[in-house]
Amino acid sequence: MFIYKGLFKSLHGVFSPSGGGKISRKLNILIALVLVLSFMGSNVASAVEMADSSTEDMEAQNTNTTTENTTETAEQNTTQTQENTTTEQAHGAIWVKAYDMGKVNLSELKGKGISDVFLEQLAFNDERFRANLTSFLGNTSAQGIRVSAWVICLKDANGKWVDPTGRYAYNVTTTSKVTVKEPYKYYYTVTVKKAYTTYVKKWYKSWYKYRGKWRYTWKYRYVKKTSYRYVKETRYTIKYRTVTKTVTSTETRYGYNTSYAEQFIDNLTRRVLSYTSIPGVGGIHLDYIRYPGNAYQVPNSTATITGIVRRISEAVKSVNPGLLLSAALMPEKGSNAYYYGQNYTQLAEYLDVLVPMVYKGNYREDSSWIQNVTAYIKARSPGAQVWTGLQTYRSDSDVTPIPADELRGDIDSALRGGADGYALFRYGLIDKDFLGGIPSATTKPSAENSITASMIMDAASRVKAFVESNYRLPNYVSLGESQVTPAGFLYLLAEFLTGKDPVPGSFSEPSATTLKASGTIQKDEYLQIASQVLSYMSSTGTAPSQISSSAGPLSFNVLLYSLSKVVAFQEDNGRLPNYVTVDSSIFSGSYLASTANCQVTSTEIRSLAASITRGLTSVTARATAIFNWVRDNIDYSFYYNTRYGAVGTLKNRTGNCVDITHLLVALSRASGIAARYVHATCTFVSGNTYGHVWAQLYINGSWVNADASSNMNSLGVIKNWKSASIKGYYAELPF
Repeated sequence: MFIYKGLFKSLHGVFSPSGGGKISRKLNILIALVLVLSFMGSNVASAVEMADSSTEDMEAQNTNTTTENTTETAEQNTTQTQENTTTEQAHGAIWVKAYDMGKVNLSELKGKGISDVFLEQLAFNDERFRANLTSFLGNTSAQGIRVSAWVICLKDANGKWVDPTGRYAYNVTTTSKVTVKEPYKYYYTVTVKKAYTTYVKKWYKSWYKYRGKWRYTWKYRYVKKTSYRYVKETRYTIKYRTVTKTVTSTETRYGYNTSYAEQFIDNLTRRVLSYTSIPGVGGIHLDYIRYPGNAYQVPNSTATITGIVRRISEAVKSVNPGLLLSAALMPEKGSNAYYYGQNYTQLAEYLDVLVPMVYKGNYREDSSWIQNVTAYIKARSPGAQVWTGLQTYRSDSDVTPIPADELRGDIDSALRGGADGYALFRYGLIDKDFLGGIPSATTKPSAENSITASMIMDAASRVKAFVESNYRLPNYVSLGESQVTPAGFLYLLAEFLTGKDPVPGSFSEPSATTLKASGTIQKDEYLQIASQVLSYMSSTGTAPSQISSSAGPLSFNVLLYSLSKVVAFQEDNGRLPNYVTVDSSIFSGSYLASTANCQVTSTEIRSLAASITRGLTSVTARATAIFNWVRDNIDYSFYYNTRYGAVGTLKNRTGNCVDITHLLVALSRASGIAARYVHATCTFVSGNTYGHVWAQLYINGSWVNADASSNMNSLGVIKNWKSASIKGYYAELPF
């Protein structure tokens, strides 16, 4: 009412200003009445709307239990809705290799929600990156992006795993007496009825006509006659006797060098602290802070890993409590501590952020697995954040970036699992629809060439991994933003190894023919081969179809793979290897094929292989698990050649060396591990010599012996026979 009265006064002042006016008093009254009625009508409509709103608010009160006042209820419901729909911004992080610093568009990262960068330690250690590093750290700081030094922990300068307890392996030759069951031929005599054939005379009348009369004379012919007689025969059967043998064997034992381990951890801690003193570094990201998969063999392995992290944490926080301390962890949930020594709950006490590497491509899983693993780890990480590490490409054997929508779906799965953030592995292998990766003008590489030595080393590691997973060369090789053919990459490898500046070129490739080559090539020789390749390709514009070597003729594919192994070693260890192992059989796809007795595609074989290797990501871990299963679950029977095949051996749970090997090879191939047969004449520890068959599995670039016919053996270690005369290697056994 006071509102309308004030409005009336205002209007009256307009139409009848102070000092009088020309509008009559009656007209003023008439206008005022019209306005009052108009406002009253509006008030009625508002009252109806408020009544409706009051009904809605009462319903909201019944649902949300808010206050009695209608207006306050509406405000509180609005506030509550905003609170329910507003969530804390998830942290975004990304791993960046040293040579990618010059390509990172920092403003784009910031726009995509990336607030943290894990920068490879090579950027801090290598003088070649010093200028770029200073610029990169300054620019990230200006963008509000935190940089953590990405530190490789438990690997030495040669890329070898270091056991932080100081445990090391050594071989001891031992002599012992063992009781064994020895097969022998038991001879016995039997009487048997045997048929034999003789020729006897059979007489007959031979008729003829003489002077019109029939006459005959007696004649004979020889015919066969079967007779029988009883004879004695000597036969034998295989029997077993228990004998005591003196056995000489090589045994792997373990010792401890605690002073070396302590010195290594001291150096690691000092290295970490050196990174914290660099302006622009806001955190430390620990990688390879674990065992390679054998923690269960080492006493107190989990406590050891936790102790190292605690030691680093105390050192870092004493220097700057505000520094972020994170670590890359394996994602294998309940078995993580058993295999890798990483206990999520224990580590959460000393880390700010746990970054489980939930790489679905490597584990052959889907997005639901990401959510499941994240939820499991988050529930066991009190006091620490969990940023789920996500693979941005298909797998380590296929570095094709996954589509942007799929990557977004993986991020959503991690957040649904309770993750506080996500970390993308890695920059340079991300779909451009998700992250364009436009080079930043403020962080350009200092090198004039677009292709650097670091790019070549990284590409060599990827080519090596691709060949060892796919048993062929890739169709192209990515170097930064460009792609080259395999022939073009061979030329870059040759330039790298001969110390030339990397200048890409266009070269034709020879026909795809694999020549047989096997052995080791020493450093002087492979450097000479690189020089020959460079000279040949520069003059002809064509990659060589073959190059002679002490290991045999190197065809184009074997040559490219071998030199990639050399350069990949350089990236991992900071130096060239003393030699490179050459084995052309890696390119034989038949080592993954299904055959008549090695039924790789059988449902039973594939299902069992998946069950045995579930959760295991490395080739070594999968191969070991398969070998151990066959050795421990299949009994040995003595007979010759193939009787059951892989599937039959699995059903019968018994077999001779041939059938046991069929099963081992089939399970390995079903798990994606190349496997072949070896046939030899072996001298066993019993002193006897027999024909024998076992498997070899292709693991990390070399063939590893796998004889599962005896419980004495383990993967790569054979103790049931002493020597072998090799008869042949086979993709499919001919007997």
